[in-house]
Amino acid sequence: MTRIQAWAVSALLVWGAPAVAALSISGTVVVEPHPSTLLRGQEATVTYMITNTGDEPIELATVGFPYRSSGPLSTVLPFQTVATPPCLYRLRVLPGPFEVAGTVESPAKWSPVPPFLEKSIEFAPLPIEPGGMRRCVAALRVSPDTAGPFVQTFNFQASRGAQSVTQTRSLVFGLGESAVAIPVVSTWSLALASLLVLLLGVFRLRR
Repeated sequence: MTRIQAWAVSALLVWGAPAVAALSISGTVVVEPHPSTLLRGQEATVTYMITNTGDEPIELATVGFPYRSSGPLSTVLPFQTVATPPCLYRLRVLPGPFEVAGTVESPAKWSPVPPFLEKSIEFAPLPIEPGGMRRCVAALRVSPDTAGPFVQTFNFQASRGAQSVTQTRSLVFGLGESAVAIPVVSTWSLALASLLVLLLGVFRLRR
């Protein structure tokens, strides 16, 4: 068999091989009341929805995010409700930073910054067949300590065997403040500063 014939046979084998199935998801987060109107300390209902947009069943599907329980860096404080089952609500503490490394004689000292917690919800029932959708309901409270308006991300993940896929959704929590005024002023300020720098450079070149 010549080299050209070998290439032709390889191409035919690849062309005739079945397509590899891939996982694909679409996640949606709905917060009621709308997150742009929520104030510090207010509670809201959160509905998570995940749709299997691939061509393989999903064996495990979750949605979650890390957060701080207090302090100016805290954002939202999630919790489950009577409407959460049959979805499974999980909460764990993530390892935090040390101020001083620990030894047998001197135990480690934890950073004064509150550690990250991680909330996750496991969709049920499983598996989720292609085209299928699952819905989970939980709740959250806007942290009374948060420094100001923030963007909260929600991480969807699905897996089947060794395959996995992730998707991130983001929502803006405006704390009742104008969600448009802050970025618009910042953009115009940046544009004005850039123009001034450009004009200064032109002026110096002419001199």
